[in-house]
Amino acid sequence: MRLAIYDNIITLGLTIAAAIWGRLPSLCVIVGAALMVLFSIACVDENDSLHIRVLQGLFLTCFGFAAQTFYACSAFALWKEKKLPLRFASAGVVYIVMSAIFAEGEARLAKTILGLLLMYLLMALFYGGRRLLEWTELKSEETQRQILVSNVREMHEKQLNRKLVLQNYMADKNARLKERETISRNIHNSVGHSITAAVMTLDAADMLFDVSPEDARQKVNDANERIRGSLESIRRAVRVMDEETQEIALADFMCEVETVADRFITDTTMRADILGPDPVPELMLPHEHVEFLIGALQEFLTNGAKHGHADHFLISVSADSANLRMEVKDNGHSEEFTEDNARQMIEQGFGLKKIESYVKNAGGTCRFTNEEGFRAAVTLPVIHEEEGGAI
Repeated sequence: MRLAIYDNIITLGLTIAAAIWGRLPSLCVIVGAALMVLFSIACVDENDSLHIRVLQGLFLTCFGFAAQTFYACSAFALWKEKKLPLRFASAGVVYIVMSAIFAEGEARLAKTILGLLLMYLLMALFYGGRRLLEWTELKSEETQRQILVSNVREMHEKQLNRKLVLQNYMADKNARLKERETISRNIHNSVGHSITAAVMTLDAADMLFDVSPEDARQKVNDANERIRGSLESIRRAVRVMDEETQEIALADFMCEVETVADRFITDTTMRADILGPDPVPELMLPHEHVEFLIGALQEFLTNGAKHGHADHFLISVSADSANLRMEVKDNGHSEEFTEDNARQMIEQGFGLKKIESYVKNAGGTCRFTNEEGFRAAVTLPVIHEEEGGAI
């Protein structure tokens, strides 16, 4: 737009000068007005049309012959023709032909040469001014482009920062949800079963109170111990996130399995057989896996007794350098859990659903079947960090 204004200002000045000192002032005004229109069109012509350049050349020639002055021919500096030598050559030819036709007097050759020099000087000034204006516009466009790019980059960085903040928030939220899930699972698996066993013991004590007060007192003491153990389980569940980095030997895990089984079958006619690796390998288990498996074992034992009325359990533990497998099978009889409705029963229940969720998140596998007794098999990967890396 500024180039069009520049061209029109130069053309207007030359037209006024030609109208005042030219030979055909009226024609100069008409041709000058047409040139201003053509220069305006050329500045917005993105296709660089050939016919626009041709029309400009014709009207510039007419303008020179109408004014019959060197400054009229200098308007060729504004021509949109890309080849600069052609502009200067065309202006020189028009001026020389015009001088040959209309110049008078003995010194016309000298006047022609002087006018030619002045014309080229004006053309150089006009062309230089136009190039300076083009350079200024390019710098302005470049500055605007850099500002736009900077604004876009800043906007993109803000969006990225918002996205990172949201991701960090979601990661923190998921970590807190996972912590809650771990605590709720441990409380359910440990405390729930201990309290259930304590209630059963108190019921037995109530029945023995009139028959054998001493046995009843002993069962009340046993129930009291189990309640105290439940309180410790709650404290341990709350501390579980701080203890995740600890590791527990497989031998200690087997002792804990035996303790859980002994507590469960105390004062009952139930039996529990435990099969473990012999000899027990020197394998370290993640603390969180141990907490989970102990809770899962209590869930399987309680479900077998409560829903399947089982009185015999077989607990099997096996391990290698990569996996730990625990299997619990009972001799219970229940029509509630079948192969057809297994998925529905797992989704509706709280304990088995939590167990399945943990195993899946840990990268392990679990399977529940109910054929000649309920059978639960859980396999967890045993991966821990050593100085040489993960093994």
